[in-house]
Amino acid sequence: MELTGGFLTGKYRAGADKPDSVRAEGALNRYGNERGWAVIEALEQIGNDNGKTVAQTALAWLLINPVVTSPIIGANNPEQLKDSLGAAGYRLKPEEQSRLSELTKWPRNGRPIWD
Repeated sequence: MELTGGFLTGKYRAGADKPDSVRAEGALNRYGNERGWAVIEALEQIGNDNGKTVAQTALAWLLINPVVTSPIIGANNPEQLKDSLGAAGYRLKPEEQSRLSELTKWPRNGRPIWD
């Protein structure tokens, strides 16, 4: 499981200009909706509460998801790798985990969107 084409890194924002790339377009077409932006907002709030970035919080969330066997960080440069490594040892509180799981329930089967 990767960070959904970069969407879960927080680099895309609701109402912002769309980046000019096929990968970004795919991520935004799939996740750039009301539910996706709510997840980014929650990741940002949780991250701020813990002194972590959106990407670090997303990785911490994926690491505790029992159906994700291996989160893929996909760093393109040393700065992205350094940020991703900041998720090591980061543990979400049960209420933070529940909040993200509730926001990402898939309407058809109750499973998270990104599982």
